[in-house]
Amino acid sequence: MLHRIFIAIDLPDRVKKELIREQDRITRMFSSKCPVSWTRKENLHITVSFLGSVSNDELMEVLRATQETANRHSAFDLSLNKISYGPHEPLPNQAPRMIWALGGKSSELATLRDDLENTISSEKRANLLKEGRTLTPHITLGRVMAWEFKTIDLEEQPDISRNVSLDFGVSAINVMESELKRTGARYNLLGSFPLSKND
Repeated sequence: MLHRIFIAIDLPDRVKKELIREQDRITRMFSSKCPVSWTRKENLHITVSFLGSVSNDELMEVLRATQETANRHSAFDLSLNKISYGPHEPLPNQAPRMIWALGGKSSELATLRDDLENTISSEKRANLLKEGRTLTPHITLGRVMAWEFKTIDLEEQPDISRNVSLDFGVSAINVMESELKRTGARYNLLGSFPLSKND
């Protein structure tokens, strides 16, 4: 059996509530139907590493590797500072793909991700792949429905960008399974591992 696995940081409820308010704000900016499929509150997260399809045996290795990694790192703080279209501002006659909440660069998060992926990709776990992309902390607030977006007159396409200031602590990393349903993705928590390095 294969599992669609990613490793993520959960968000405090107060941050999720603020992000839901941002979704509502953006929805009201469209004069007609909002062409965005919004992420449900319970699914809001920061992806540290997406591993893709993982077998039962590999999943056990991922859980062990994640715990090992978490034990080597201390809790740290992150901040979200902007709401914007993603992965870049749309060009004329092009629709953006997503609406994001973007975070500032974090050396602690980058080090954690690199250590995690190196541990998962070590010799005894050689058939598990690294994410391999530059990590920009972001949360997908919604996915833009391109066809509906492009039917809106260019001058009526709202500029949704906004600076925000949402700070929170990161004290654990979670191994998650994504199940694709007709109603959208459902995320199941398979393991939560505290960042527990003793300073």
